[in-house]
Amino acid sequence: MNTKAILTQMKRLHANAINGTLKLNGDVYDIKFDAYHSHYCITSNALKYPIRYNTRRLAQAKKWLKEHLED
Repeated sequence: MNTKAILTQMKRLHANAINGTLKLNGDVYDIKFDAYHSHYCITSNALKYPIRYNTRRLAQAKKWLKEHLED
């Protein structure tokens, strides 16, 4: 197994991860990448607790948040 290639890819994904926001139904959700834990953490006044998604792509975190809020 080539762990060097995996670590290189992980570093690239972490370097490209960006923070963002999502406005949905009048609420603003802050989406921040936590490089230490390697996931996105979503906070908002509308949420009782933070939501964490194990992804390095902002678009994927937004998609999962929309699906979570639709339930």
